Amino acid sequence: MENEMPQFATQEALETFLKDDTNPQLAEERKQLKSLSLNAEYFTALPPEIAKLVNLELLDLQDSRVSSLPGELGQLSKLRLLDLSNTCIRTLPAELGQLTNLEVLDIQTTNVTELPKVICELTNLQTLVMGNNFIEKIPPEVSQLVNLTKLDLSLSDNVPAGIEQFPRLETLELLAADFPDFPVELTKVKQLKNLNLRYAEVINFPPEFGNLTNLQSLNLSRTIFSELPPEIGKLTNLKTLDLSRCKIKTLPAEIGNLKKLEILLIQQSTLKELPPEIGQLANLEQLYLDHSRLKSLPPEISQLTKLQLLDLNSTEVDLLPPEIGQLQSLELLKCNYLNFKELPKEIQQLQNLQYIVLSNTRLESFPEELLSLANLRGISIKGTRIKELPEELVNLKNLKQLDIEKTSIWEVPDEIENMPGLEIKKPSRAPSIRAQYSRSSLLKTGDVIGNQGVDLDMMGHFGTDTQQEETQVKQTLAIFFDELGFTIKTNTPDETT
Repeated sequence: MENEMPQFATQEALETFLKDDTNPQLAEERKQLKSLSLNAEYFTALPPEIAKLVNLELLDLQDSRVSSLPGELGQLSKLRLLDLSNTCIRTLPAELGQLTNLEVLDIQTTNVTELPKVICELTNLQTLVMGNNFIEKIPPEVSQLVNLTKLDLSLSDNVPAGIEQFPRLETLELLAADFPDFPVELTKVKQLKNLNLRYAEVINFPPEFGNLTNLQSLNLSRTIFSELPPEIGKLTNLKTLDLSRCKIKTLPAEIGNLKKLEILLIQQSTLKELPPEIGQLANLEQLYLDHSRLKSLPPEISQLTKLQLLDLNSTEVDLLPPEIGQLQSLELLKCNYLNFKELPKEIQQLQNLQYIVLSNTRLESFPEELLSLANLRGISIKGTRIKELPEELVNLKNLKQLDIEKTSIWEVPDEIENMPGLEIKKPSRAPSIRAQYSRSSLLKTGDVIGNQGVDLDMMGHFGTDTQQEETQVKQTLAIFFDELGFTIKTNTPDETT
């Protein structure tokens, strides 16, 4: 019974549950109840009888229309989480201080204007969520919250004065915060380890930003700033830096000072180049550059000897440098949608490589360099122009995944087919006409020019083996092209369909 949360369809039903002392079954349910969710607009008040829920640990009033809290709330001595977010509550009762087991308090998007001094009595409080409200000042009493390590000010347009008074604050959430200048007040929280500014409107960083020397994780993804400040180089304890979807074009040279950095994310950004100093990130293990505008990798990439993951998917890199062969710790290399026809011979030096993604590249033959990578477990050449697999592939005894979808590899050698534990994703024998030839792709330059038409090799494009299959494909094409407003000419001795 204690795991079942009662459902109340009305405010009246809630009050009946709490007030009815004539029903022994209800009394027992109240005693056993540990979690109560009242997150609906039809809940307008929290009855004083809430005190009867002596074992309640979680109380969720999010999105309700409750505007005040009864003093009896303080009798819920086992309460660990109290969610008041997005309510009309204006003040927190003094009895709140009696909730000495409370670990999480959420007052985000309320009308609360100040934190009561009794908050200092919440000695087990670990997380305080208070963004997007009217609190302008943090009372000095918060210095007694020795277990509070996380503060969430997301959606805020200001940072309350006195924020540095939280003695052990390690994580600060400023998701979608609305201030163009990074608040100097935040730089006073010297012990801060994790800072999340995702979606924030911040543009400028003060010189004091470099004072956050204990930061280990910094999330600046989807922010609107266009240049990473040089002070980033002073954050020498950073282990994770997220610049995804930012408008930066390059990184400052000071990035090389981040000797402890392990994860760097710059995907889906406007990044065009990496500075030579990238090679100084001696402990970097994961580098995400996918969907950026990166055109090439600097030779210094070879110095990243601890790099385990390199994601270049959908970048503008059209050639892998020979230095890539020096990434001796690399386990996963992702090169989906890159515009290259071959791999550098140095790729065969990556003896720890386990997975390589070469999908939708311009490869026309299976890279022989991969045949010497004994630890390979997965290969994807999906969507390439490769037409056959080398029999030597059987020597890759650890290979478990092989993706050859959307290729013209119609026959897989039996020796490869029978490799123990190998899962092969094969091309369809009858590819979808609509999927491969949408109207937009047919209208690309070079595909259709005026009335010249399109020359299609049925065997090459669709893998037809017999005249009957070819006729069927032509009939399907005729219907499809007719819908697009095109026509297909019938064969003559001098013409091709």
